[in-house]
Amino acid sequence: MIAFHVDRDTTLAPGAVLDLRGLPALPSPSQGEMAKLLCPNGVSEWGAWALLDASDRLALTLDVLLEVQEASVLPGQGVLTSEHGARGLRRSKDRVAEAVAELVRRSVAPEAPSRLACLFGYRDPAAAQDFRANYATRGTPIWRVEIPDEAAVHEGDSRLVGVPDTPLKLIDNARLYWSKIIGPAALPEHRELLLSCPVTVLERAD
Repeated sequence: MIAFHVDRDTTLAPGAVLDLRGLPALPSPSQGEMAKLLCPNGVSEWGAWALLDASDRLALTLDVLLEVQEASVLPGQGVLTSEHGARGLRRSKDRVAEAVAELVRRSVAPEAPSRLACLFGYRDPAAAQDFRANYATRGTPIWRVEIPDEAAVHEGDSRLVGVPDTPLKLIDNARLYWSKIIGPAALPEHRELLLSCPVTVLERAD
C-alpha cells in the first residue's frame, strides 16, 4: 500500500525503513509490565513521547504548571502562562488523549494499529499538503511511503483525538475514532491513516 507522510522532523531519506523502537528501562517493574502490555512490539517515536517521556511532565495540576511550564499567579488575575507554558498544557492534553485512545482501542478495535506504534499518513498527497499547510512549517517534506498490502491500517477522523468538555465525551470520541466514524464536516487533512511499522520511505512527493 502507498501512502503519504508529512515529515515534520525532516529526518527521513529515500530507502529509510521506519520501525518500532524497543521499550526502555522504566522506573518500576509495574510500569515496565504495563508498557509491555500496551505496546508488546515496541513504540514509535510519537508513542515513546506520548506514553513514556518522563522529562516532559504532565502539566495538569497548578503546582506542576508553576514549576515546569513557566506560569505565574497574579492576584485577581488567576494563572497566566507564558508561550512555553501554553505549549506545555497542549502537549499534556495530547498525551492524555493518546493514553485514553489506546485503552479504548484495546476494547473497540484490537486489530487496528496502535497510535503509539505506527506512522501517520494520508491516502492522498493533497491531504498531506493540506496538513502541512495548517500544522507544519513551509517546505516540510512530504514522502511517498509503502507498507505491505497485508499490513494493518486504520483510517480515522483526527478531530476525535483530543480533550473535549467531559470525560465521557473523551471516551466516546475515542470509540468513534476506532469505529472509523468520519464526521460529515471532515476535511481531507482530518482523514488520517495509521500505518503499521515497518514503513519504507520511497521518494519525495511534493
